[in-house]
Amino acid sequence: MDINGVKRAKTELKFSSIQFFVSCIILGFTIKHLFVLENFFTVDQMKTQWIIIDCVIMFLTQTYISYSLYMKVQGEIIKNIYTLFFLQLSKVRKLEIQKTVEEEIQEKVKEANKKSME
Repeated sequence: MDINGVKRAKTELKFSSIQFFVSCIILGFTIKHLFVLENFFTVDQMKTQWIIIDCVIMFLTQTYISYSLYMKVQGEIIKNIYTLFFLQLSKVRKLEIQKTVEEEIQEKVKEANKKSME
């Protein structure tokens, strides 16, 4: 459990950080390789374009995965807040009902005591 009450896998953060780091390294080496080429678009133009497209897709996918995990955690936090609110609200209502019932019982006991004293 973290500070917001969301339970996560123990290694989830470690593996996601490693995955993002490896993706950035692959993207960096690919860009370096493409800039080292003397004839950027003349040497196997199709392969070069495919590498660029693949790197863009990989980077966008990594961003989507990170954002979806963030949204999942935020959703769990909001769900926990609403659950806590409604549980507290129901507890307060039960205590109010119990208090009014006890007050009514005490009033009836006082009335009965008054009648028995007369």
